[in-house]
Amino acid sequence: DMDQAMDLVVRSMSEPQQSRDELLSAFLQLRPDVVAVTSYSETGELLDCWSLGREPREEIFQNLSFDLEAARASKEPYMSTPHVETIFESYYPWVVTMTAPLEQGGEAAWVSLDLSFAGISGYINNVGIGQRGYCFLMDQSGAIVYHPQQRLLYAGLKSEDTASLATLADGTYDDGTVIYSLSTVEGSGWRVVGVSYVDELVNQNVREMIQLSGVMALVILAAALFTSWLL
Repeated sequence: DMDQAMDLVVRSMSEPQQSRDELLSAFLQLRPDVVAVTSYSETGELLDCWSLGREPREEIFQNLSFDLEAARASKEPYMSTPHVETIFESYYPWVVTMTAPLEQGGEAAWVSLDLSFAGISGYINNVGIGQRGYCFLMDQSGAIVYHPQQRLLYAGLKSEDTASLATLADGTYDDGTVIYSLSTVEGSGWRVVGVSYVDELVNQNVREMIQLSGVMALVILAAALFTSWLL
C-alpha cells in the first residue's frame, strides 16, 4: 500500500541519521518495486537519496521526480504522472513519484518515493473484463496516466472520452453499449476506469443461464431415476 509505505518513509525522516539509513535500507530490500527515496530542501535541492546499489549522479540536468511548484501547492501527499527516472547514471526506469511534505523545522521540507511503474502497468495489462473489456488509469482532470492500448491512442485509432468521464463520480455507468466503472485510487489523485461491453455481459449471462438449466435438468433427471428405482 502506497500510503502505508509513505507513512513509514515520512516517520523515518525524524529519526537520527544512522537509524534512518538502516530503516530505509531495510525498507528498500523489502520493497524491490521502490526505485529510490529522496528528500528535498525548501528550495527544491536534492538533499539525500536512498537506493539499493545506486548513487545519484553529481550533476542532475533535470529531476523529473520532483516539481517544486507542485510540492509547494500541495499540503498533502500527491502522486506524479509516469516519467523516466533521471537522477541516476545509465539507469532510466519508468516510475511514478509520491511526494509528501515534512514537518517544519528540519532541513528537509519534502520526501519522495519513486515507484517502478512496470508492476502497475503489468497488473493493468493483465486485467480483462469479458473478451474485449479492459481498464485504464486517468487523473482527476481526465488525462490518461496509463492505457493498455496506448499505441492505438497515439496512432489515433482509438479514443476515450475522458473529459466526460472526469465529470462523473465514482460508480458504474451504462451508455447503452458500454459500461464504465470508475473508482478513485486513495491518496494518488488517480482513477481506475473499467470498460466492459453490454453485449458480452448479456451473452455471458445467457451462457450461464443455459449452463445452470443444464445442471438443473441433470439433477431433476437423476432424482427421477432414483425415485423410479425405489418404486
